[in-house]
Amino acid sequence: MGENTEELVVSLENSLSSDICDTVGDLAEVGLDAVMDDGILKDIPILSTVVGLYRIGYTIRERHEIKQLALFVAELNRGCTDESKRKQLLEKLNSDTRKSKQEIEYILVVLDGYLEYEKPRMLAKLYMAYLEQRIGWTEFSMYAAILRTLLPQDVRILQSHDFNAGALICMQMDSASWLRLLSAGFVYEQGVMRFNDDISKNHDLDVPYSITKFGQKFIDIVG
Repeated sequence: MGENTEELVVSLENSLSSDICDTVGDLAEVGLDAVMDDGILKDIPILSTVVGLYRIGYTIRERHEIKQLALFVAELNRGCTDESKRKQLLEKLNSDTRKSKQEIEYILVVLDGYLEYEKPRMLAKLYMAYLEQRIGWTEFSMYAAILRTLLPQDVRILQSHDFNAGALICMQMDSASWLRLLSAGFVYEQGVMRFNDDISKNHDLDVPYSITKFGQKFIDIVG
Protein backbone atom coordinates (compact mmCIF):
# COMPACT_ATOMS: atom_id res chain seq x y z
CA MET A 1 0.00 0.00 0.00
CA GLY A 2 1.41 3.40 -0.96
CA GLU A 3 1.94 6.09 1.66
CA ASN A 4 -0.41 8.47 -0.15
CA THR A 5 -3.14 5.83 -0.17
CA GLU A 6 -3.00 5.40 3.57
CA GLU A 7 -2.67 9.13 4.26
CA LEU A 8 -5.78 10.10 2.31
CA VAL A 9 -7.95 7.43 3.92
CA VAL A 10 -6.62 8.03 7.44
CA SER A 11 -7.16 11.78 7.12
CA LEU A 12 -10.82 11.21 6.21
CA GLU A 13 -11.16 8.86 9.17
CA ASN A 14 -9.65 11.50 11.45
CA SER A 15 -12.12 14.03 10.02
CA LEU A 16 -15.09 11.96 11.19
CA SER A 17 -15.41 13.58 14.58
CA SER A 18 -18.45 15.00 16.32
CA ASP A 19 -16.36 18.02 17.35
CA ILE A 20 -15.88 19.23 13.80
CA CYS A 21 -19.43 20.50 13.23
CA ASP A 22 -19.21 22.73 16.30
CA THR A 23 -15.76 23.98 15.33
CA VAL A 24 -16.32 24.99 11.72
CA GLY A 25 -19.84 26.38 12.06
CA ASP A 26 -21.77 27.23 8.92
CA LEU A 27 -19.13 26.88 6.23
CA ALA A 28 -21.53 28.01 3.52
CA GLU A 29 -21.21 31.54 4.91
CA VAL A 30 -17.41 31.46 5.07
CA GLY A 31 -15.39 33.21 2.36
CA LEU A 32 -12.93 31.31 0.18
CA ASP A 33 -9.93 32.90 1.89
CA ALA A 34 -11.24 31.96 5.32
CA VAL A 35 -11.55 28.30 4.31
CA MET A 36 -7.77 28.22 3.87
CA ASP A 37 -7.27 29.50 7.42
CA ASP A 38 -4.88 27.29 9.40
CA GLY A 39 -7.52 26.70 12.08
CA ILE A 40 -10.07 25.19 9.71
CA LEU A 41 -7.42 23.16 7.89
CA LYS A 42 -6.22 21.69 11.17
CA ASP A 43 -9.74 21.06 12.45
CA ILE A 44 -10.62 19.04 9.33
CA PRO A 45 -7.54 16.86 8.68
CA ILE A 46 -8.51 15.80 5.17
CA LEU A 47 -8.44 19.44 4.03
CA SER A 48 -4.79 19.90 4.95
CA THR A 49 -3.99 16.46 3.52
CA VAL A 50 -5.59 17.28 0.16
CA VAL A 51 -3.87 20.66 0.05
CA GLY A 52 -0.53 18.99 0.73
CA LEU A 53 -0.89 15.91 -1.49
CA TYR A 54 -2.30 17.67 -4.53
CA ARG A 55 -0.71 21.08 -3.94
CA ILE A 56 -3.93 23.02 -4.26
CA GLY A 57 -5.32 26.05 -2.51
CA TYR A 58 -3.88 29.03 -4.35
CA THR A 59 -6.37 29.88 -7.10
CA ILE A 60 -10.02 30.85 -6.60
CA ARG A 61 -11.09 27.59 -8.19
CA GLU A 62 -8.88 25.55 -5.86
CA ARG A 63 -10.12 27.38 -2.78
CA HIS A 64 -13.67 26.77 -3.95
CA GLU A 65 -12.85 23.05 -4.22
CA ILE A 66 -11.50 23.01 -0.65
CA LYS A 67 -14.64 24.75 0.59
CA GLN A 68 -16.81 22.16 -1.18
CA LEU A 69 -14.78 19.41 0.50
CA ALA A 70 -15.18 21.10 3.88
CA LEU A 71 -18.96 21.23 3.43
CA PHE A 72 -18.94 17.58 2.38
CA VAL A 73 -17.02 16.50 5.50
CA ALA A 74 -19.14 18.66 7.79
CA GLU A 75 -22.28 16.96 6.47
CA LEU A 76 -20.71 13.53 6.91
CA ASN A 77 -20.18 14.39 10.56
CA ARG A 78 -23.80 15.44 10.97
CA GLY A 79 -24.68 11.95 9.78
CA CYS A 80 -22.47 10.31 12.42
CA THR A 81 -25.13 10.53 15.10
CA ASP A 82 -23.47 8.11 17.50
CA GLU A 83 -20.22 6.23 18.06
CA SER A 84 -21.59 2.95 16.70
CA LYS A 85 -22.41 4.56 13.35
CA ARG A 86 -19.00 6.20 13.24
CA LYS A 87 -17.34 2.83 13.85
CA GLN A 88 -19.45 1.29 11.09
CA LEU A 89 -18.25 3.93 8.63
CA LEU A 90 -14.62 3.53 9.69
CA GLU A 91 -14.82 -0.23 9.22
CA LYS A 92 -16.16 0.29 5.70
CA LEU A 93 -13.33 2.70 4.86
CA ASN A 94 -10.72 0.28 6.25
CA SER A 95 -12.12 -2.85 4.59
CA ASP A 96 -10.18 -1.99 1.41
CA THR A 97 -8.03 1.13 1.79
CA ARG A 98 -6.87 1.14 -1.83
CA LYS A 99 -10.47 1.11 -3.03
CA SER A 100 -11.42 3.75 -0.45
CA LYS A 101 -8.60 5.98 -1.70
CA GLN A 102 -9.87 5.69 -5.28
CA GLU A 103 -13.39 6.52 -4.12
CA ILE A 104 -12.21 9.58 -2.19
CA GLU A 105 -10.30 10.79 -5.25
CA TYR A 106 -13.44 10.33 -7.33
CA ILE A 107 -15.37 12.43 -4.81
CA LEU A 108 -12.73 15.17 -5.01
CA VAL A 109 -13.09 15.28 -8.79
CA VAL A 110 -16.90 15.37 -8.54
CA LEU A 111 -16.86 18.15 -5.94
CA ASP A 112 -14.65 20.23 -8.23
CA GLY A 113 -17.48 20.22 -10.78
CA TYR A 114 -20.14 21.53 -8.39
CA LEU A 115 -20.89 25.24 -8.29
CA GLU A 116 -23.62 25.40 -5.65
CA TYR A 117 -22.86 24.85 -1.97
CA GLU A 118 -25.96 22.70 -1.41
CA LYS A 119 -24.54 19.92 -3.56
CA PRO A 120 -21.61 18.78 -1.34
CA ARG A 121 -24.12 18.24 1.46
CA MET A 122 -26.33 16.10 -0.76
CA LEU A 123 -23.28 14.19 -2.01
CA ALA A 124 -22.22 13.52 1.60
CA LYS A 125 -25.64 12.03 2.38
CA LEU A 126 -25.36 9.83 -0.70
CA TYR A 127 -21.86 8.74 0.31
CA MET A 128 -23.12 7.95 3.81
CA ALA A 129 -25.84 5.79 2.23
CA TYR A 130 -23.12 4.02 0.24
CA LEU A 131 -20.97 3.41 3.32
CA GLU A 132 -24.05 2.05 5.09
CA GLN A 133 -24.63 -0.23 2.06
CA ARG A 134 -28.05 1.22 1.32
CA ILE A 135 -26.85 1.88 -2.23
CA GLY A 136 -23.98 0.44 -4.25
CA TRP A 137 -21.05 2.35 -5.72
CA THR A 138 -22.56 2.34 -9.22
CA GLU A 139 -25.74 3.95 -7.94
CA PHE A 140 -23.75 6.45 -5.87
CA SER A 141 -21.67 7.49 -8.88
CA MET A 142 -24.80 7.85 -11.01
CA TYR A 143 -26.39 10.17 -8.44
CA ALA A 144 -23.11 12.10 -8.10
CA ALA A 145 -22.98 12.72 -11.86
CA ILE A 146 -26.66 13.66 -12.04
CA LEU A 147 -26.24 16.22 -9.25
CA ARG A 148 -23.93 18.17 -11.55
CA THR A 149 -26.71 18.60 -14.12
CA LEU A 150 -29.45 19.63 -11.67
CA LEU A 151 -30.06 22.92 -9.91
CA PRO A 152 -30.95 23.07 -6.20
CA GLN A 153 -34.45 24.29 -7.07
CA ASP A 154 -34.99 21.14 -9.14
CA VAL A 155 -34.40 19.01 -6.06
CA ARG A 156 -36.64 21.26 -3.96
CA ILE A 157 -39.52 20.66 -6.39
CA LEU A 158 -39.32 16.93 -5.67
CA GLN A 159 -38.85 17.47 -1.94
CA SER A 160 -41.92 19.67 -1.67
CA HIS A 161 -44.45 17.18 -3.07
CA ASP A 162 -45.90 13.94 -1.72
CA PHE A 163 -46.05 11.80 -4.86
CA ASN A 164 -47.99 9.12 -2.98
CA ALA A 165 -50.88 11.59 -2.97
CA GLY A 166 -50.78 11.99 -6.74
CA ALA A 167 -48.85 13.38 -9.67
CA LEU A 168 -47.44 16.89 -9.70
CA ILE A 169 -48.47 19.18 -12.55
CA CYS A 170 -45.67 20.88 -14.42
CA MET A 171 -46.27 24.64 -14.52
CA GLN A 172 -44.89 26.71 -17.37
CA MET A 173 -42.49 28.58 -15.08
CA ASP A 174 -40.97 25.28 -13.89
CA SER A 175 -40.76 23.56 -17.27
CA ALA A 176 -36.95 23.78 -17.45
CA SER A 177 -36.65 22.07 -14.07
CA TRP A 178 -38.95 19.27 -15.18
CA LEU A 179 -36.93 18.71 -18.34
CA ARG A 180 -33.77 18.33 -16.24
CA LEU A 181 -35.53 15.97 -13.81
CA LEU A 182 -36.93 13.97 -16.73
CA SER A 183 -33.48 13.70 -18.30
CA ALA A 184 -32.05 12.57 -14.94
CA GLY A 185 -34.54 9.73 -14.78
CA PHE A 186 -36.08 11.08 -11.58
CA VAL A 187 -39.60 11.58 -13.01
CA TYR A 188 -41.76 10.37 -15.87
CA GLU A 189 -44.73 11.81 -17.69
CA GLN A 190 -47.96 10.28 -16.44
CA GLY A 191 -49.94 11.72 -19.32
CA VAL A 192 -51.01 15.08 -20.73
CA MET A 193 -54.05 17.25 -20.16
CA ARG A 194 -55.11 19.37 -23.14
CA PHE A 195 -56.75 22.73 -22.70
CA ASN A 196 -59.42 24.23 -24.92
CA ASP A 197 -58.47 26.45 -27.84
CA ASP A 198 -58.73 29.75 -25.93
CA ILE A 199 -56.46 28.64 -23.12
CA SER A 200 -54.03 26.88 -25.44
CA LYS A 201 -53.19 30.23 -27.00
CA ASN A 202 -51.26 30.95 -23.80
CA HIS A 203 -50.54 27.42 -22.52
CA ASP A 204 -49.87 24.51 -24.84
CA LEU A 205 -49.77 21.68 -22.34
CA ASP A 206 -49.57 21.11 -18.61
CA VAL A 207 -48.03 17.71 -17.90
CA PRO A 208 -48.55 15.63 -14.75
CA TYR A 209 -45.32 14.01 -13.55
CA SER A 210 -44.78 11.10 -11.19
CA ILE A 211 -41.53 10.22 -9.49
CA THR A 212 -39.52 7.13 -10.47
CA LYS A 213 -38.13 4.64 -7.95
CA PHE A 214 -34.68 5.97 -8.80
CA GLY A 215 -35.81 9.52 -8.05
CA GLN A 216 -37.66 8.54 -4.88
CA LYS A 217 -34.58 6.78 -3.50
CA PHE A 218 -32.55 9.93 -4.16
CA ILE A 219 -35.05 12.09 -2.25
CA ASP A 220 -35.28 9.57 0.58
CA ILE A 221 -31.51 9.83 1.01
CA VAL A 222 -30.87 13.55 0.60
CA GLY A 223 -33.99 14.55 2.57
